[in-house]
Amino acid sequence: MSTEALFQLALDLDGAERRALLDRLEVEDAARHAEIVALMRHYDEAAGDGFLSGAAVDVAA
Repeated sequence: MSTEALFQLALDLDGAERRALLDRLEVEDAARHAEIVALMRHYDEAAGDGFLSGAAVDVAA
């Protein structure tokens, strides 16, 4: 699955499911995990909220 497809999947999941996906991805493919976290932060900047990156930061910390 492409990074963009994984990012779209993360958008469609609720908070707990998103965290589970990111946890799994961090273990299986750290580089793509970092890309998706960066995309989430970028998305939040554009949207003006911290909805996605808040969950991503919890996982990435």
